[in-house]
Amino acid sequence: MKTPYSHLLASGLAAVWLGSTSLSMGAGSDQDEGRGDLTSLSLEELMNVEVFSVSRKSQPLSESAAAVFVISQEDIRRSGVMTVPDALRMVPGLQVAKVNANTWAISARGFNAQFANKLLVLIDGRSVYTPLFAGVYWDVQDLPLENIERIEVIRGPGASVWGANAVNGVINIITYGASETQGALVSGGVGTEERSFATAQYGGRIGDKGNYRVYGKFLDRDGSVDLAGNDTDDDWDQIQAGFRADWNAGENDRFTVQGDIYEGTLGTPYTFFSISEPHVSSKTIDTDVSGGNILGRWQRTLSKTSHFSAQTYYDRTVRESQVIGEDRDTFDIDIQHQVLVGDIHDIVYGLEYRGTWDSIRNCRTIAFHPKSRNINLYSGFLQDEISVIPDKVLLTLGSKLEYNDYTKFEIQPTARVAWNIDKRQMMWGSVSRAVRTPSRAENDIEIVVGSAPAGSMGSETPSIVKLYGSEDFDSEDLVAFELGWRSAPTAEVLIDVATFYNDYDNLRNSALGTPMPITDPVPALEVPLIANNSASGEAYGIEVAVDWTPVPWWKNNLAYTFLEVDVDYGDAPLVAVSTDISASSPQHQISYRAGFDLPGNVDFDAWLYYVDRLPALDIDSYVNLNLRLAWRLSETVELSVVGQNLLEEDHQEFAPEFTSTEPHQVERGVYGKVTVRF
Repeated sequence: MKTPYSHLLASGLAAVWLGSTSLSMGAGSDQDEGRGDLTSLSLEELMNVEVFSVSRKSQPLSESAAAVFVISQEDIRRSGVMTVPDALRMVPGLQVAKVNANTWAISARGFNAQFANKLLVLIDGRSVYTPLFAGVYWDVQDLPLENIERIEVIRGPGASVWGANAVNGVINIITYGASETQGALVSGGVGTEERSFATAQYGGRIGDKGNYRVYGKFLDRDGSVDLAGNDTDDDWDQIQAGFRADWNAGENDRFTVQGDIYEGTLGTPYTFFSISEPHVSSKTIDTDVSGGNILGRWQRTLSKTSHFSAQTYYDRTVRESQVIGEDRDTFDIDIQHQVLVGDIHDIVYGLEYRGTWDSIRNCRTIAFHPKSRNINLYSGFLQDEISVIPDKVLLTLGSKLEYNDYTKFEIQPTARVAWNIDKRQMMWGSVSRAVRTPSRAENDIEIVVGSAPAGSMGSETPSIVKLYGSEDFDSEDLVAFELGWRSAPTAEVLIDVATFYNDYDNLRNSALGTPMPITDPVPALEVPLIANNSASGEAYGIEVAVDWTPVPWWKNNLAYTFLEVDVDYGDAPLVAVSTDISASSPQHQISYRAGFDLPGNVDFDAWLYYVDRLPALDIDSYVNLNLRLAWRLSETVELSVVGQNLLEEDHQEFAPEFTSTEPHQVERGVYGKVTVRF
């Protein structure tokens, strides 16, 4: 199904008109204009880099009472990654795994799954969370990597300001303002897995006070292989285009309008369960994806101590396959005010409304009842940063109050304290509550998850197992305790340590219902599983990041994660759950990146990382090595060659859930790239 893009953008003009006035609350990078590349700063200066995602206002990293990791544009460029998910492998505390060539499982602090549901992801202030399964379609978050200024990753709850589903973390992808992408950019390349790709972009001026950029890009990626090393059909091609315009209306008002459209096809593996022979069959089918978004932002300076901002966006997504189809329209409007009260209080508060409307096309294997649903979310938050001891101790108190259509009112408070021990080190701690509200699937889904021939389950007829959603499904609860230490003991070393203990209640599970005979399409026994909240659990761990620059031409980044997850499923048998989530995330992860600035304008980068085994999925540990060699012919031309997953011909990283298929493996790959700026 093709999306009528002219109609899409015309419909989105309503969103721009209502808030065309806008600079996203911390989403746009115009407010950071002139800050320069993070890599040009000393490690001590990095302690004072301003981040936004912790408290929805810019504040120095040294005052941020949270586990924060910032991926810079230079980190992205020199790592040689081609997707946002692969860039996230740099972050301690994140689990990133490829399910197949176009699908990832990504989570923070455990509970990883193909449909991971405890991580909020934003792109320039626009939530890319889908209420269909409370997660992210990573395959369509394919913005040009050259336009990303930084990715701020918060491990731990961010619900007190960002709301439900910011349970185990927040990923905020922030792109450059249009003034920072002037001129032309053309990049492209070919490879074994990255078969072909290209981006073309141009930025210019709008009068004396405005700037714009427009871009277009495409990709054609090869599929993966099965466990026997045979090629699969999960290849992926996609085109995308977009624009951004920023301008100043006087000294106190700044405005942004931006948007994207995309269209692509990806191979999606499915396993089909049937009452009749064959009872189990696997097939890869094409999924057509398309959609777009348009966003308006405004920021107004009311006085030296008062700032107002507003944002609104419209987003449309369409996914169509032989198995299931989904149309979704989302409208969001968000306003925020920051005010300083004396020298003690820095108060931020805001209101938000989000409405989403969907239409699902069912099949016999997967169905949603009702087929269409409107979901409304109303929320407000208040946060006060209190200077207990000026420049020494900051206490942050705040809470988010939400009303949703499933569980009604939810309150998500937090208390955080940051202690600047001296100019080179600080400690922080926090206690927070967060919830993960139900998704459409947990309320409304009917999905076939298994089948068996006659006689195999004590029945004279064939059997079929179905998982049903439940209107009684409640929010998952988290109470999180965190403690961290951040230090730059010398000019060459920066250390960041975070520890946490998470206590979960009302976790998703399922219970065995009463088997019943059915006659459609043939006589059989249906074994129902009903979604519920009978599980509970805990998770604890430590995350360490170390930056070491012994000499200006040699930079080192080391990250280590230890994680322990324990989930109690209560009286539910293990067969009633998709997988044992206690053992679906690696206990140990290590990442080491080294960058060398060699003579002759040559860069050499190596990235070695280790991921521990996943016992629940029967997946072994693995070690990956990525290498990049780049030569800057001039200030405007760069040639690079990148090798990925070089230590093994192929390896498995994850396994799918619910739509179970044969496992896929990630292959070794090499690609070459040319980048020209003029």
